[in-house]
Amino acid sequence: MKTILTGALSAICMTIAATGVTAQTLQPPQQQQPGTMSPAGTWYCEMGFQNTAPGVNPNPVMMQFQMMLYQNGGAQGQGVQGASSGQFQFQFQGRWSAQGQMVVVEGQQSGGLAFGPSQFFFQSKMQSNQNMAFTHRYQNQQMQVYASQCVRQA
Repeated sequence: MKTILTGALSAICMTIAATGVTAQTLQPPQQQQPGTMSPAGTWYCEMGFQNTAPGVNPNPVMMQFQMMLYQNGGAQGQGVQGASSGQFQFQFQGRWSAQGQMVVVEGQQSGGLAFGPSQFFFQSKMQSNQNMAFTHRYQNQQMQVYASQCVRQA
């Protein structure tokens, strides 16, 4: 799973980097804190997605952001969204939920590539109490590849 995520996110990052958008690579934490895994806290995340259907413009998008997941289910964050058209600051506010190890954040986003308010959606899987990672290939008309990874901040 980790190799697939790294490959998928790296491929998206390389495509975006070729267009002049910069991206950092997360390093996994050296130590894991004992105890039950809980998504509540502050996270540094990278998320990317890209169309892979033949004949469709791949339109890769990479997002780097810090998000706060609160014990009461609230979520907010801010960061940079990059694509071939440039880099744009964005903010989001919403709610998070967890089903098993999967963490989903949904809410409203302002800024970024959209003109006006838009929907924010994030999903990842708790790998430990210190990191999350997830990759998925959607088999819809656009055949999108989605990848995310996060490291908990102190």
